[in-house]
Amino acid sequence: DKGCVLVASFGTPPLLHVDDPARACKAALAISDLIAKQHPTVRCSIGITTGFVFCASIGNDLRREFGLLGDSVNLAARFMMAANNEILVDSETKELSCDRIAFESLPPVRVKGKAVAQHVFRAIRRRAVDRDDKPMEQRFPELIGRDENFSQVIQALRNAQRGTSIFIQGEVGVGKSRFLKHISSHEKQNFEIVHLAAEGQNKSIEYHGVRTLLNTLFDLSANTATALPSGESFRQFTQLVRGYAAASGMAQHLHAFNAIMNCHFESDTFLTNNSTEMHSIRVALLAMVITLRLKASRILISVDDAHSLDRDSWVLLTSLTDLQHNPIAASLQCLERVSFVLCAVLCSSVHRSSVLLKTHRQLTTSVVVVE
Repeated sequence: DKGCVLVASFGTPPLLHVDDPARACKAALAISDLIAKQHPTVRCSIGITTGFVFCASIGNDLRREFGLLGDSVNLAARFMMAANNEILVDSETKELSCDRIAFESLPPVRVKGKAVAQHVFRAIRRRAVDRDDKPMEQRFPELIGRDENFSQVIQALRNAQRGTSIFIQGEVGVGKSRFLKHISSHEKQNFEIVHLAAEGQNKSIEYHGVRTLLNTLFDLSANTATALPSGESFRQFTQLVRGYAAASGMAQHLHAFNAIMNCHFESDTFLTNNSTEMHSIRVALLAMVITLRLKASRILISVDDAHSLDRDSWVLLTSLTDLQHNPIAASLQCLERVSFVLCAVLCSSVHRSSVLLKTHRQLTTSVVVVE
């Protein structure tokens, strides 16, 4: 008789974004529109607030659940109760989302638990494309206060030998992703650039990062959750890889690609999945596929939120910058003059990636800390 209530949080660690308030409003508008279309008789009232909350597992050894506690949570619930089949937000959410969402100002409302009336706004719609989806680099073309950091990275790229890794490290929200885009845009005349944006929810899926990179590179249709490709585009991809391998003398090693892309290449040889030789083969195959696809001699792989990569993808990508020490890759003619540069963005509060870096002593590493 009271309906159902859903509590959703945007910006809960480790899934943080500078535009989480706008994302929450977009999600609310999408939910409201969908319910209105599919169930026109069902009322949908939503309250959104922005602020600091306590988030953790709450309960005991017998029963517990992940919960959110705080004034912002309570105020969002009050707004939901005050809403009349609409979306109500607080001042903070409105200020942080107004460039993407259109709002209507409403009279202040009195809610339980607050001594004074609260300013409230109604979310109406997403703004027009030219305001909503215009890339950050077009709205704010110049970086401010990053000249020294930028010079460090550019100098490292100029000094890059055959294999180089550059790690840009900084706390959440300081502009590392924007900084990486600026570098990529500046260097597109000097490198063939491949972009990869890692996401924390995929960290536990083996080779998800590398798979996503190849899906983008070859324009493959893939499952959203696993990034496993399928269909006609995937069939063409396997034929192309088979041709690359035959031309490079790697046909007998193609089975090593099965674990990465769920291919079904056959082989007469047997190697354990975690053997050193299998790793060397996979690195060589990945380098071969990227190189022959791009037909470039200098390749820059830019990895945003690298701390969110799955371990297998991280190891493979960092190994690309050390091809001269890979016995399989060293024998491939197509890789003789190719230089791979890895430019990765790391969150300095996450130590997992730093540990992994230490396993690759051959890397030429430049760490730029963006404060």
